[in-house]
Amino acid sequence: MTYSFEPMCVRGEGGSKDGFYGCGDQARCGNRGHLYYVLAIYPDGTSAPSGEVCLEPSEAPGVVPLTQGDVLRAFRRIPVPASEVVVQPPGGETLVNLDTVFSTRADRFTRTVGLLGRQVELEIWPTSFRWVNGDGSAQTTDWPGEPWVHGAEVSDLITHRYRHADKTLVARVDTTWTARYRVNGGEWRDVGGTVTITGEPYDLAVRSASPALTG
Repeated sequence: MTYSFEPMCVRGEGGSKDGFYGCGDQARCGNRGHLYYVLAIYPDGTSAPSGEVCLEPSEAPGVVPLTQGDVLRAFRRIPVPASEVVVQPPGGETLVNLDTVFSTRADRFTRTVGLLGRQVELEIWPTSFRWVNGDGSAQTTDWPGEPWVHGAEVSDLITHRYRHADKTLVARVDTTWTARYRVNGGEWRDVGGTVTITGEPYDLAVRSASPALTG
């Protein structure tokens, strides 16, 4: 991929009748720098705008600085899956005034993207989970929970007690992702921002239970 650079002009002089004509001067930035539009030119001959860059006199317009903002924008364009909440008891029903257990699965992964002529590797992982219970309450944790198994302590799980029966609610878990990156196999650096993905909705009916004699 190659890049072309076009000077970013300030508005030329002209009266309201004549309107705008020409480029008055190149837009300035930094200490003594000038602004350029950057156009990415692909091997097949097509092109697309690739932002703008401020170049000081000592910088050749052919080497585009890669900024934290560029990496953050690339991170936010990477498709990240929405988390699915796992609810126990299963089957879309739970009981009022008893613990309902929530968990999800969100795994660390990597992606490599081309950015301004560099190969940028991103390592992405979940750092926060917001459990939306569906009854107006929510809780936030830094771990994805785990399903209940025989012998597990409920106090060690992510749980919620519903106080009103005979309702169908929509629960979900929203996951916040963090990333670090490296350019062309270099030193790892933190991406200065996060991405939060709204979770898949889960319909949950809250039932009441009545005692019954058996025997």
